[in-house]
Amino acid sequence: MLKREVSKQGLGAVAEMMETSRAAVSQLVNGKYPGNLERMKARVEGVFFNRTVECPVAGEIPAQQCFSNQRKKPGSNPMNLRFFKACRSGCPHSQQKQQFGGEVIPTLYVSTDEPQEYNPHRTLHLLKTQATSQEGSSKDAQLTYIQLLESEVHNLAARLKTANKGD
Repeated sequence: MLKREVSKQGLGAVAEMMETSRAAVSQLVNGKYPGNLERMKARVEGVFFNRTVECPVAGEIPAQQCFSNQRKKPGSNPMNLRFFKACRSGCPHSQQKQQFGGEVIPTLYVSTDEPQEYNPHRTLHLLKTQATSQEGSSKDAQLTYIQLLESEVHNLAARLKTANKGD
């Protein structure tokens, strides 16, 4: 699958979609990748097989978005702080070292070949709930809501792109 996508879209485009280097994609295609193959397999599945995960912070998201969220630094962004903590608290999808105590976050790995029906009302309700559940000022909640909406728009774009490839 990866070889086909590289020949169809080019090494740079595939590397950008996987959020990794061109060298890493080249090594994978040529069977010479020295790193964690399971990690890269999960990335390929997330990008090209429409794999999703149930994130304790953002709900159902593409697996590739999960990998991106894991690398975010907390800084002063409340959403990034939530990802930072959740990804280091025992989430089974995380490749980060567990740093915080507590129980493992129960999640569900969903594998689907077809995009699931999108429910905008449910999604907006979930996003509003997540944004307002943040501690802090209403301005923080608004910023979090905007970030959640941005993330959801990216998720929709990924679903549309995947759906259009099948046409």
